[in-house]
Order: sequence, then C-alpha cells, then structure tokens
Amino acid sequence: LKQTHLDIKMLDDHKCEIEECL
Repeated sequence: LKQTHLDIKMLDDHKCEIEECL
C-alpha cells in the first residue's frame, strides 16, 4: 500500500504510524 507525500506528511503531523492511521 503506497502513500502520497501529502498523506505521509499528515500522518507525520499526527505523530502516528501509517498502519495505525489506516
């Protein structure tokens, strides 16, 4: 599962891992 740079930035702002955010 790929994430765009914007998606990653949003996840980074929330300080959570991609799997946890999904």
